[in-house]
Parts: sequence; structure tokens; C-alpha cells
Amino acid sequence: MKHGHGGWTMKDFMDGKESYHKCSWESIKTQFATGDYVIIALGTNDTSQISAYNKNPEKGYSAEQFKNWYKEIAADVKAKGAHLIVLTPPAAAYTVKDGKFIGTDEWAATQALFELRDEVDGITVIDMGNTLADQLNEYIDNQTYTLEDMVVQQEDGKAVGPGAIFVDTVHFSEEGAMLMAKLIVEQIEASSTGLEEYIVRK
Repeated sequence: MKHGHGGWTMKDFMDGKESYHKCSWESIKTQFATGDYVIIALGTNDTSQISAYNKNPEKGYSAEQFKNWYKEIAADVKAKGAHLIVLTPPAAAYTVKDGKFIGTDEWAATQALFELRDEVDGITVIDMGNTLADQLNEYIDNQTYTLEDMVVQQEDGKAVGPGAIFVDTVHFSEEGAMLMAKLIVEQIEASSTGLEEYIVRK
């Protein structure tokens, strides 16, 4: 069952914010049972909220609150005898240093998820920040694409078209989305969660 869509924060997800997508953890947690796998990827939009909180506690929310929401999810998943897999935010078009992509290790949400992995038993956290960055850097090294090919195309400092992998600073082209799906499957295959037994290669 797929419930994912872009644009939400963890707070939106936990609050059940009304939008063109009516999904929330409250509704999703009734739809899985013992032995099921729950895969969640939130954090790209949360980092800005955590940064806002760090500058002014009256805005956004803290990294601790972000973790606590995930701990609530983990408790619900565990109570049903299901398995929780969490994906960290992937590399973005602007996570670049010295002409190469870098992961999202320095993002507040990613750091919180790494802490969550150490604090809560039974959670598998998959590092998509470095996984995607490594693959994109391999493209550069083997000349599949240049860095400029992959990100948004610009002329005179203005965006004029999508790149091969990114259509803006964080969102993927169709090729980028297919690459992400492939990398997630590969990481699950290597995760020893038990879900790898259900992956079928054609």
C-alpha cells in the first residue's frame, strides 16, 4: 500500500493535516498487521523546521520532537509485530562540495535519524543520503553524466530546464526517481530485515 507524497513534514504526517492527500499516521497504523513492513521516508522538509526552531523556539519544532514522533511510530509498529524501515533524506541537487555530491549527514533530520537508530531497538535506518551521493559520483567518475548534466540546467543564473536526475533543488526527474527506487531495493536486499526475501528480480 502506497501513501507517500511530497511536501509534508513529520508534523503534518502526525497531525493528519488536511490536503489533497488525506493520509496520516493515525489512519495508516490501522492498515498493517503482524509480519508486515512499514517503510517511511521523511526528513527533507523537516530539516528547515528544525533549523527554524533552533533560531527561534516559537517556530518549527526541535530535533528531539522529530525523534519523538518517530519513536511513537516505532512503538505502534512494534506493538503490532510489524517491522519498521526508515530512510534518511537523499542527497539533493545542491548537496555538492568540490564538484562532487555529498550525503545529508549534516542535515538536522538525518542526524536525528542516526540517533534514533542508536536509541530504539528494532528500527532499520537506511542511509539514502550517502547511498545516492555515491551513485551520482560514480556517474561523474565513469562519465555517464557530468555534475551539470544531473542538476537543473541554468543560463545566466536562471533555471532553463530540468537536469537528468533533478528537476529542481530536491525533486527527481523520472530517471532520478527510478534510480532512487533501484537504490532502495538494493539497500533493502543488504539490510537483513527479512524483506529481502520478498524481492523478485525479473
